[in-house]
Amino acid sequence: METFSDSKRIVARSSEHFQKLLNVPGDIDHEALDNIPQRITKTSLDEIPTTAEMARAIAGLKDGKAHGT
Repeated sequence: METFSDSKRIVARSSEHFQKLLNVPGDIDHEALDNIPQRITKTSLDEIPTTAEMARAIAGLKDGKAHGT
């Protein structure tokens, strides 16, 4: 296995690797896809939060950190 130190070669090799890894033709059973139950889209999640909701969310953060950190 060859080791690369030049950033352009690293990017090119990574691109080549992921092209081979991710662009593989697959056998898809379209009948199985048609049998997957569909779910209703929740459009209520599309609404922009109010200023009050944003203020409550920001106030709930600990020392400006994301939740759980």
